[in-house]
Amino acid sequence: MRHSRAIAQRSPLVTRLALAAALAVMVACGGDNTTAPRTLTSITIAPSPVTMSPGTTQQFTATGKDAGGNVLAINPTWTVSNNGGTIDANGLFTAGSTTGGFTVTATNGSISGSSDVTISNSPPDVVGDWALQSIDGKAPPDTVVHTSTITIEFLDGTLALNQDMTYKLLFHSRTTPADSAVSDTSGSNGTYVQSGSTVTIHNATNNGDVVATVTSSTLTFVDGNLTFVFAKSP
Repeated sequence: MRHSRAIAQRSPLVTRLALAAALAVMVACGGDNTTAPRTLTSITIAPSPVTMSPGTTQQFTATGKDAGGNVLAINPTWTVSNNGGTIDANGLFTAGSTTGGFTVTATNGSISGSSDVTISNSPPDVVGDWALQSIDGKAPPDTVVHTSTITIEFLDGTLALNQDMTYKLLFHSRTTPADSAVSDTSGSNGTYVQSGSTVTIHNATNNGDVVATVTSSTLTFVDGNLTFVFAKSP
């Protein structure tokens, strides 16, 4: 009888020990919900490709992703092949004096990505599609131009320069008068002539001319009191 009573008194302790042992087994078998860190699998550099003149600069950016396409924060090391120029820790590249083809590479651990760079004494051909980058230093969709009566917010814009020497400039903008907001699309057509790094654009819509300068992959021109900057699409 005494032996049975002792076993009964020890039963709660035995039960607690058994539960603790079971919990330890669950943890050892991966019972927690800790999320494994994502692994970098690719790096993409923009812009790519790029054509530049000697001594000019180009800002490169590197985007890292995992196998699922999720963007990961990276701090890559930047290098340039064959002494094609110099590049700082933030990806700002300065072209050297030697012309030809080079490669800019961003490396993070064992993963790297690259961009092809051509350094040429001749400015790049302006034929192609150009995307609006900024107006007076403000980039879409935050490019806002104020006049005395309205505010114009440029949402995006393209400039298409064609092989037949014609162009079409199309902006999508939102004009905001004092009493209402109106969606508006404006565009114009014309012709252009390139001479070296200078591009003269004739606007057939209003019969006016503007002079643009092409530097590397950027086209800049002043129209009225506004400075437009376009980047050539790949």
